[in-house]
Amino acid sequence: VYFEQKHFDQALNSFDQAQKVAPKNADMHLWKANCYVQEEEYTKARVEINKALSIDAKIPYAYALKSRIDLDERKFTACVSNATQALKLQPNNSDALGNRGSALAHLNRLDEALKDLSRAVQLAPDVAASYNNRGMLFCELNRYRDALADLNKAIKLDPSQIYSFENRCKTLNMLGQYQEALKDANHAIEMGNGRKANSFCHRAATYLHLKQYKEAIADCEKAMTIDPSIGGAWQIKAKCQLELNQPEKALPNINKSIALNPL
Repeated sequence: VYFEQKHFDQALNSFDQAQKVAPKNADMHLWKANCYVQEEEYTKARVEINKALSIDAKIPYAYALKSRIDLDERKFTACVSNATQALKLQPNNSDALGNRGSALAHLNRLDEALKDLSRAVQLAPDVAASYNNRGMLFCELNRYRDALADLNKAIKLDPSQIYSFENRCKTLNMLGQYQEALKDANHAIEMGNGRKANSFCHRAATYLHLKQYKEAIADCEKAMTIDPSIGGAWQIKAKCQLELNQPEKALPNINKSIALNPL
């Protein structure tokens, strides 16, 4: 109940107490790992997953959760490997399919990605993440109307997920609906209490479309302060500097973007 209410510290305390009663229960380690994932404490999460696998090496959810962490940390090849292991043990694991599909999309293996993500939607039609992940891929495939339909569905199912608003912002930008995109970006920043680099990056992209270059550069710099490895922020900043006729400033930034994301 604490977990469902997003009271993760209290949930962890309860799982710790349960573990004292049943120290060889692998599920307790996985529940703790999931709490840590929700709080983006991935090192602690991996420790708990490995403890669970030391008790039982054939738990599909353990590998699926590993693939989720890999995806969040942009370790796309590792994500594919762990998700595939989960699917060998449980072929209809929608979480693993969604994670693998998203990683395949980042690796530019788009046909394989669409197959996985569509299967995830089929298996979990009431799970927001399934629609979010496929919507993100549709956007990459320039199928913006399909992307918007999936992202609207994701937000309707679960309006608490920041990434769905970020992805819808990107899609609306591609459809030329910049004011609507700006609303989604502002909402995502508010939801994340101004601590999510991606949200600032998406708003910067929207400001770029609106030709508000100084505002876009300011948001890029906020994103870089939160996460210096976010390649998109460096790319958008360089584009703004080009539009402001500052190529000498743009070049180091676009070189940085390419170094961070050579794909």
